[in-house]
Amino acid sequence: MTNALVVYTDSEPFRSHITAVRSELSQITKIFSVNRSTMWSFQNLKKVTEIYNLKSYPKRYPNVNPLYTCVTHAKFDLIAKTAQDDIFKTKYIMWLDLGYFRNRKSHNIFHMSKPKYFNDSKIAMNQVNGKDDSISPNTIVRKSLRYVGGGLIYGEKTRVILLVEDFKRAVRYFLSKNEINCEEQILYAMFSKRGRQILKPNVELQLYRTKERKWFYLGDSMIIEENV
Repeated sequence: MTNALVVYTDSEPFRSHITAVRSELSQITKIFSVNRSTMWSFQNLKKVTEIYNLKSYPKRYPNVNPLYTCVTHAKFDLIAKTAQDDIFKTKYIMWLDLGYFRNRKSHNIFHMSKPKYFNDSKIAMNQVNGKDDSISPNTIVRKSLRYVGGGLIYGEKTRVILLVEDFKRAVRYFLSKNEINCEEQILYAMFSKRGRQILKPNVELQLYRTKERKWFYLGDSMIIEENV
């Protein structure tokens, strides 16, 4: 992928690996070592663990692993930092899970473009399931329901920062209710009918969906292979 890339890791072996992989693109690659304990998402680890350890709390793997939950929340820490640091002076930024293209068959060089028909006031994500506005946000979180996929988040920098503020406010709300889950459940709860009334998100989602490869459709649609 020839886009400018910011990588965050707490693994020195992985840092060395990605440095080698991106050696020919080093001018547009920045790799940062992160300390989990300093991150907002991991500062919630103790409370998340206490909630998952409640005997009455639903157990749905892997969403009952406190570290896993905090890792999924960490992407909001990091995409906000990337937007604020503005290292590459781009109008848009994107979070992309490391394994997002794990099933891609082509080995051709590519770059990722702005999604088709994208509205700059919104945030682009994959829709992976239908939305049921009769379900309460608390039920969404406790039952591990999904509406959007968290593997790709795309938007204009200022809108991304707004989304992160909305997300953190939602996490604080659910922690105060002794409820928590991974980022996909928090996002569904935020944008549910009742969740909107309670949490009042300041930015809207622009959802992309297809029946095939619904988890990866948005990213696939953004790929432009390069002639070499």
